[in-house]
Amino acid sequence: SSAARKECLNLSPQQRLQYWYRADGPVNFAVQLVQGKETLYPVKKDQSAIGSGGFQPKAADTYCLVWTNLGRQPVTLTMEFGRLAAN
Repeated sequence: SSAARKECLNLSPQQRLQYWYRADGPVNFAVQLVQGKETLYPVKKDQSAIGSGGFQPKAADTYCLVWTNLGRQPVTLTMEFGRLAAN
């Protein structure tokens, strides 16, 4: 069974999402956008215990950062993210 942590925020094209995370086991990470019945993943990184980066949306919408633990053992996740003005 998998466990997920999801954090959502509104972003516009004039903003940039910055994120950083670390887990004590591998997790799948994605930036998720739901449009109607379709789920899009503009950023995906599988089986990583550490990651960071940025994402600038093309359209204003609600974007979610999703971390999924697919392993059998619980993992501790530390993360930071923020909305910044685009350069």
